[in-house]
Amino acid sequence: MQWPSEILSAFQRALEIEPAEGFTSEQVLEELLAETARRAVWRAEGDPARLGPSLRWPYTPLGSIVAECVHGRAKRLMLRGEHWGPAVQAFHAHLEANAATVCAAFQDEAEPYDDAV
Repeated sequence: MQWPSEILSAFQRALEIEPAEGFTSEQVLEELLAETARRAVWRAEGDPARLGPSLRWPYTPLGSIVAECVHGRAKRLMLRGEHWGPAVQAFHAHLEANAATVCAAFQDEAEPYDDAV
């Protein structure tokens, strides 16, 4: 999926990424966004009306992928506090505004994860 430039820019300001060998910061960021969408679609069971709430439950899709350093693609991710919240809000707003498109794009790639607290 093609992410809007304002979402990519927001996360570039919000994250300091130290990529693992063989990856670029841009690849890590792209995977962070895509995997978050896959997990959110899984959690929403592919229902666009449930996508928004699926982003915000405890142990969120975004939080889980950050904690995993994007499947080991990053050695380190450092969140820049004053920029992190606005980037996340913009991303969530984008996913919600395009819920049907996001669910359709990631339905076959929906990725389960341990979302239990």
